Amino acid sequence: MSKWIWVRYLAVQHYRNKRCLHCPARINSLCSVLNHEEIGELSEISVVRHFSKGEVIFSDESPSTSVYNVISGSLNLQKIDYLGNRQVMGFYFAGDFFGFPCNGHNQCSALALTSLELCIISRKYIMDIFFKFPAMQQKFIELLSLQNKQLMDHTMLLGRKTASQKIASFLLLLFEKKSSNAEGDNIYLPMSRLDISDFLGLRSETVSRILSRLESKEIIRTKNCKNLKLINLEKLKTFL
Repeated sequence: MSKWIWVRYLAVQHYRNKRCLHCPARINSLCSVLNHEEIGELSEISVVRHFSKGEVIFSDESPSTSVYNVISGSLNLQKIDYLGNRQVMGFYFAGDFFGFPCNGHNQCSALALTSLELCIISRKYIMDIFFKFPAMQQKFIELLSLQNKQLMDHTMLLGRKTASQKIASFLLLLFEKKSSNAEGDNIYLPMSRLDISDFLGLRSETVSRILSRLESKEIIRTKNCKNLKLINLEKLKTFL
């Protein structure tokens, strides 16, 4: 290896290490348990990719090749049946990870809701990383368990809750998640009303009507189409 190639290699590695160490999502992400030296090793096998709003990250039944961690922006996972009915499976924000099915194929599609930045690790490396860094493997198990709980909560929400309860539960979920785009009592809604309705199993008109009702009761205040202000948290909880 020539001197200049070596210098270039070191410069690239320095950039990658700095990028990972100063990642805005690191505090909540899969790699949050790694120290500076370990982060440097992880940066050598990870790739950062940018996606535009509306861009497909992967499609349903496509081969699953990577694990993804959200650096910034938001996306949804969705599945469409043979009749064209869509079910939104979940919304993902900075710090969330996804993309680890057991049969080698994606079970749904992923769509960018905003300008999106993802940290991508090839699946062929992930088991070696877990073996080398047991703390990261433990973190992965914890996050996977949390996702499993959220899936069970979502199943209960779809099958047993009223429309008002569904909307209240959804707003509380977003409020507790506190994405990087939200501050104070703000609730950030990067998704459309149709996305929300397909997540909750409601008509989009019902979503808009209940949000208007919550605003008339001075529980929330609409700042714009993407941001709500939560005025009365305790009153919102009474809808559950």
